[in-house]
Amino acid sequence: MIILDTNVLSALMSWERNPIVVSWANQYRVEDFWTTTINIFELRHGIERVKDPVRREDLNAMYRRVMVGMISGRVLAVDEAAAHAGAVLKARREKDGIVQEIRDTLIAGVAVAREMPLATRNIRHFADAGLVLIDPWGEAAGT
Repeated sequence: MIILDTNVLSALMSWERNPIVVSWANQYRVEDFWTTTINIFELRHGIERVKDPVRREDLNAMYRRVMVGMISGRVLAVDEAAAHAGAVLKARREKDGIVQEIRDTLIAGVAVAREMPLATRNIRHFADAGLVLIDPWGEAAGT
């Protein structure tokens, strides 16, 4: 089981899907892919900000394609365990003088609490979280 970060989902949502990420994803069963409520928030927020109604509807169609066809209800919430793990990470970062986006800290909390790897292009946002991290762009390229 792998949690897909927003940038991975976005790469899979594009009409011209990123071939590197698609190649990486094809190594797994669709049932292996999960995401979080925070990632849904980020995707929906991005779509809702699009002013052009035609482009926004295209993005909505791509969103539905990925969320129904690929994720199909496998969405993890920030529950008590995830909130605790995220708070511990945020406090440690504050002690170390590290400023990090709260959404990424909560995504990390979900992954830590569930002991699940996170697929993301933003490795540096999660490098200190004690997670197994997967960079589909680097992995597919053999790096």
